[in-house]
Amino acid sequence: MTITLEELWRDKNDGDLVVAAQTLDEYSEAARTIISAELQRRGLAGGNSSAVAKREATIEEELDHHVPRGGTLLARLWHGELSLPITYWLWGVLGNRLVLATATTILSSTHSALVALVCLLCDASYWILIAVAIWRSSARYRRSRVWRDLARVSLGLGILRAVAEIFVY
Repeated sequence: MTITLEELWRDKNDGDLVVAAQTLDEYSEAARTIISAELQRRGLAGGNSSAVAKREATIEEELDHHVPRGGTLLARLWHGELSLPITYWLWGVLGNRLVLATATTILSSTHSALVALVCLLCDASYWILIAVAIWRSSARYRRSRVWRDLARVSLGLGILRAVAEIFVY
């Protein structure tokens, strides 16, 4: 059975529609039109409903809890303010590979224990930063729960792998 985009959004609850309305720019043009039409059909357009206003306030409170707005890119990353795809793929996967490759290159060109320790500390610091960033960004992710959960499972498996590598060496 195939479900249409209209049916999909008609089956959503008011809270899901409000969240979607707050992030309309993340949807295709067709989805934006359907979401807007469904909001109007339910009389929720413009946030006129007190239930919608309460839900919006709750969502904003959840998103703003202990998270400063703005700041440096590093601060925004640490607080999970960057999107989950950017945090996970750009900073987590690509960034971790670059940090690891740089540390490996430095270590292969020198035999200093001090340099090895500094490289290890830099790599561990970066890993901790990214682990916290991915966890917090996934908590703020309002689209598919599957991606949020997969990011967290992947993070947990990465931690287990890191601990296992420590005991192997």
